[in-house]
Amino acid sequence: MAMTKEEKRAKSAEASRRYYTKNKGRILAQDKIRHQKNKEKSQKRYQENKEKIRERHARYRKENPEKMKACRKRWQKSNTEKSRAATARWYEKNPEKAKTVNHNNRARRTSCGGRLSAGLASRLLSFQKNKCAVCLKSLRGGYHMDHVIPLSRGGKNIDSNIQLTCPKCNQEKGPKNPITFMQERGFLL
Repeated sequence: MAMTKEEKRAKSAEASRRYYTKNKGRILAQDKIRHQKNKEKSQKRYQENKEKIRERHARYRKENPEKMKACRKRWQKSNTEKSRAATARWYEKNPEKAKTVNHNNRARRTSCGGRLSAGLASRLLSFQKNKCAVCLKSLRGGYHMDHVIPLSRGGKNIDSNIQLTCPKCNQEKGPKNPITFMQERGFLL
């Protein structure tokens, strides 16, 4: 009885796997030698076609988001320390973006909905003239992105529900109702 194409493919794939397993060391050594021989040629080809290659990679990432996500998770799982270090470096280099990411992650975990836009903190700093929305002190020493209506009181994680406050005011406010909090501070609302 003749084999079908699928059976032939499966048989061939199995034979290839057995061969590779049996000769893995020799194959890897040959690959390393071949890579060394063609290294300069490959680098030259890459330099000549850098933009095309980057475009092709970007297109692939865009067309295959699930594959990229799975690949990223596999890498993170097998390179835990490198992944944590890279994340820490990114947070250190991008403190403003990190605050937005943290707020978005927290909102996602608590199912509050909404997503803060990139660059919100710098827009608010400009709009608030680098002053705390509550005490009007300078925010040059640092700031917190405060939800006007706290997430715990049903507030959404959206741009219009965020204000910049100094750390002290944000911690004093906590999950309080914004009107009650401002009245406690002597404002008539």
